[in-house]
Amino acid sequence: MTELDVVDAANCPHCRAEVEGDELNALATTAAEEAVLVCPECDTMLGGAMGDGMFASLAGTLLAEDVDDAPAVTEALIDVLDADGRDDVDDESIELLDDRMGGAEVTIN
Repeated sequence: MTELDVVDAANCPHCRAEVEGDELNALATTAAEEAVLVCPECDTMLGGAMGDGMFASLAGTLLAEDVDDAPAVTEALIDVLDADGRDDVDDESIELLDDRMGGAEVTIN
């Protein structure tokens, strides 16, 4: 295993802004173990712990047609991520995701 050194500051790989520990923004979900550090200058994600909840939130926002649509898309993604099989997924969730993904078909194997 590689040992990492703890540093007081680093440069954002996107905008090259120097970021110090107390300047970092944290994008968090309601699950305490999920937080992603975000550059305060350009909002680039710098790393962190991302579980299914954070992934669904980010992907749901990207797939949504508008801001009001994001919660429904996120819930559909969580429904699919939590499923053990096709029978565990609500048909409305599959239809919503199929519609938002534009031609890609969601399947549960």
